[in-house]
Amino acid sequence: MTENIIFAKPEWIDAATLSDPDSAATNPERLQTQQPGDRWGFGASPRVDIDFGQARSPNLVALIAHNGSASATWKIDASDTQGGLDTPDWTSTEISLWPVTGKPAEVWETLPSIYWRSTALATRRWWRVSITDPDPPAGEFRAGRLYIAPTWQPARNISYGWSIGFLDNTPQFTSLGGQTWPGEQRGIARRLEAQLRYMSEDEMYGEAFELQRTVGLAGDLFVCRDPSATTHLHRQTIYGLFQQLDPLVNAFFQQFETRFVVKELVP
Repeated sequence: MTENIIFAKPEWIDAATLSDPDSAATNPERLQTQQPGDRWGFGASPRVDIDFGQARSPNLVALIAHNGSASATWKIDASDTQGGLDTPDWTSTEISLWPVTGKPAEVWETLPSIYWRSTALATRRWWRVSITDPDPPAGEFRAGRLYIAPTWQPARNISYGWSIGFLDNTPQFTSLGGQTWPGEQRGIARRLEAQLRYMSEDEMYGEAFELQRTVGLAGDLFVCRDPSATTHLHRQTIYGLFQQLDPLVNAFFQQFETRFVVKELVP
């Protein structure tokens, strides 16, 4: 079953206090940085505790730009107190970091893992993400960004005509003889472009308008075209920045629409 696209913002995680219950993983605050190349983790079983300061009700946990092996698992726990995380009020139980189709064969630096439900996972102040990876590359599990957040899932999915492709900023030069020479490789980032149509006035102002206002061009966001996808989940999930802020249009009577373009942040 295909699910509608989802959007998430990092407001909750960026305002939270992150700590390491084992005093082993390095710099858990790196999971709050926008650049996924600044990675957190240590050894094969890092854990991070998250204190939101008040009870929160997320329905998405996303671990972005990690190097988990095919046998890596994770567990998400929630409780009213940090001590309660050892015997949590709510737990995902230990599950694979990957969909049922397994880890993608391609090695992507921005591989995400997501745990998503259409309704809130729990309403708790303290959350813990625990990784178990018996075979991490170079002996260390690393991850670049963490989202624990509510998601906006539009009532209507994006319209046909949406596109996903690549942006390559590598310069190309033409010699006096007419040959073309590429400059230094500057990395390739994905670009998702789509349109949301048939939104109600409440959804336009309460969701799309607020997403643009709070994220802008400087804030990061997490976009997953189909959170129920398996084989191609990693290909259509983008952590990045808005490239532009298109206006919200009153296209028809009580029907609103907007277009959005998201460019991937790469390590």
